[in-house]
Amino acid sequence: MKQYDSAIAYYMKAREYAPYDKDINLSIAETYIKMGDFNKSRKCWMLYWKPIRRC
Repeated sequence: MKQYDSAIAYYMKAREYAPYDKDINLSIAETYIKMGDFNKSRKCWMLYWKPIRRC
């Protein structure tokens, strides 16, 4: 679980520099799927299609 938390932290930091990068949002969604948090994953997946929302 600690690995997933650190991965999310790195992706969030990367998203500060490139907020509309679809690859970063998909990576965050995949990490949430691996954690088992499907609600947050779905929100991040929606960022792939609509970059206005945030996780």
